[in-house]
Amino acid sequence: MFQQISLPALPEDLTNRLIDHANASFYDEGIQQLWRTTRAYPFTEDTIKKFNIVERVSYNIETYLDELKEIIQPHLPIEAIWALFVMKNNDLGRKAIFPAHTDRKRGVALSYVLQTGGTHTQVHFHTDAPVIQNTFFNEIESPIVQTFDTHAGAWYALSATDVHSVTGIEDTRILFTLSPVDQTLSFTEFVSMMK
Repeated sequence: MFQQISLPALPEDLTNRLIDHANASFYDEGIQQLWRTTRAYPFTEDTIKKFNIVERVSYNIETYLDELKEIIQPHLPIEAIWALFVMKNNDLGRKAIFPAHTDRKRGVALSYVLQTGGTHTQVHFHTDAPVIQNTFFNEIESPIVQTFDTHAGAWYALSATDVHSVTGIEDTRILFTLSPVDQTLSFTEFVSMMK
């Protein structure tokens, strides 16, 4: 489901540039318009109010790919899709939740936490619910069965087809993430490939 992975930390300079890119791009109207037409999750006004989360945005990070591949590919030699994911708190007066969901276009992922988004953010896994990808799950129908703390500067492998959520988002959570192009890899196979 979820496992911290021992891979080299990204250099501080690269980390800072990725964070700056994510923060600057979040307000870029062209990127926002593109995302609104293609995003995987239905962020309706009701969803925003209930969970206090504004957007989940991925960015084109071509500028950084050579540096990232040089660091990661010796440890995980696979063809991958690379992205930044940003979760922003809508109302800084209360913590945000990225609600229980499954990922629509990936089975497994490796993520590097650039910013946790809060002092105590957690990833939760839920009991199986009727799995309808590309949707949120009702927390009552899908109670939490396992919880993991997340920390900046750490790598985590994730089984993205398991129902999961993120809590404790106080401001902005930023992850660098990669997903294998080969979506037939199981979580165990994916983790075992890392050197």
